[in-house]
Amino acid sequence: MVKKAKEGGIIIKATSGFRSYETQKNLYNNALKIDEKRAKISIAKPGHSEHQLGTAVDVTSPSVKYSSATSSFDNTPEDLWLRDNAYLFGFIQSYPKGKEGVTGYRYESWHYRYIGLENAKKIKEGELTITEFLN
Repeated sequence: MVKKAKEGGIIIKATSGFRSYETQKNLYNNALKIDEKRAKISIAKPGHSEHQLGTAVDVTSPSVKYSSATSSFDNTPEDLWLRDNAYLFGFIQSYPKGKEGVTGYRYESWHYRYIGLENAKKIKEGELTITEFLN
């Protein structure tokens, strides 16, 4: 996917992939100290993160100066390219805009999960979340 994007002049890089239980625990607990309400809709509890499954990746790009997990990624050329093309490589956006009530998390334009080509196509075509698809 990264290679195909680059062919079209789009540069995307992974900033966070697999996370251990301990790393997820630290991220979650640190976020709780800063803003408990926001933490609960932004960071999965340890043991509940797609990153811990090894199926999720956070992406970044030159448009956001390679910052990680930033709302500034929304509507960048890289974001728009991923929205249109990620499913062709088996990835879906885990927490899409307008589906916060379904996912339980705020919109994350930078967070993608690998679910395979066939499933990604079904989710894209149905405008579903992974939660809706699995139900």
